[in-house]
Amino acid sequence: MDPNKKDTQSLARNHIIEIGDDHLITIAGGKWTTYREMAQETIDKAVDVCNLKPSRSCQTSGLLLDGAHGWSPTMHVKLVQTFGIDVAVAEHLSSIYGDRAFKLCELAQMTGLTWPVVGRRLHPDFPYIEAEVVYAVRKEYARRALDIVARRTRLAFLNVAAAEQAVPKIVEIMGRELGWSKQKCKEEHEYCLQFLDKEMGLHLKDKINSLTPQLSEADRESFLKQFQRIDCDRKGYISLNDLRRHMKVGVSISLSLTC
Repeated sequence: MDPNKKDTQSLARNHIIEIGDDHLITIAGGKWTTYREMAQETIDKAVDVCNLKPSRSCQTSGLLLDGAHGWSPTMHVKLVQTFGIDVAVAEHLSSIYGDRAFKLCELAQMTGLTWPVVGRRLHPDFPYIEAEVVYAVRKEYARRALDIVARRTRLAFLNVAAAEQAVPKIVEIMGRELGWSKQKCKEEHEYCLQFLDKEMGLHLKDKINSLTPQLSEADRESFLKQFQRIDCDRKGYISLNDLRRHMKVGVSISLSLTC
């Protein structure tokens, strides 16, 4: 864990513990997947440096996170049987919320369908349900619509178009939960769309297609000659064989000039 290592890639994924003259302990670097190891090493260092007398050994490695106590690999089956939710939704809720999924499903509304019975989706192509928005507001401190779109469901990163379609329903649910005014709902909706547009490339394809290259007549003539030089058969397009042939010709010319 030498901060002066030349291997910066290795350094970035490891962590270092620095002890100050006044026994200030600082840990830097590391990664999410080693947070337990980092915590244990830091506390062990504090015990050693500050001559602490802990009443028990470190509990970090076996400490269960919230939602893990009642979780099992087949827990989603019980969710389906208990609440009548879609299998894909049950698998998603089980993997993300653990045993807290049962509390979340109690917030889910009836779908009005024969199956699934409960669990209205925010978007038909993704397993996120409306009850997750309610749960995020009540239990996970979500206060902006963007918290749901990008930080709870991650829908903005998975499919920006689907995220755009889900925003109105998310804003509606959060507005009801948080008592938003119509003006506040409008602001949240616009803020989300602005994020999706500027940060996630919502309308990037349309913007690219609307761009018109500004070429002079000489530029157009030059590009046309280059195109025709490669498209020897005048097909109107360039095939892989055209490129191979062109590259071979280019190589032979280059070699002849070198010789």
